[in-house]
Amino acid sequence: NLLWTFKPQEIANTLWAYAKSRCAESSLFKALGDAALQHNLLWTFKPQEIANTLWAYAKSRCAESSLFKALGDAALQHNLLWTFK
Repeated sequence: NLLWTFKPQEIANTLWAYAKSRCAESSLFKALGDAALQHNLLWTFKPQEIANTLWAYAKSRCAESSLFKALGDAALQHNLLWTFK
């Protein structure tokens, strides 16, 4: 499965593109979220990638509560909130 090879920027960009085009596919969003969660990629997401990922899920209404919580935890753990403008 190609999704397991995605890096944080590729995950965030893919989610953003599908949400922006209003062609969100809930199974793709779930698979990308699972890939990020299962491979501990969230700890390597940059602030822009966190923001884009959260925006994509919110815009597409593909709520994934475990991913939302994990992204928030990652941002807090790495003290990333100061980097948001």
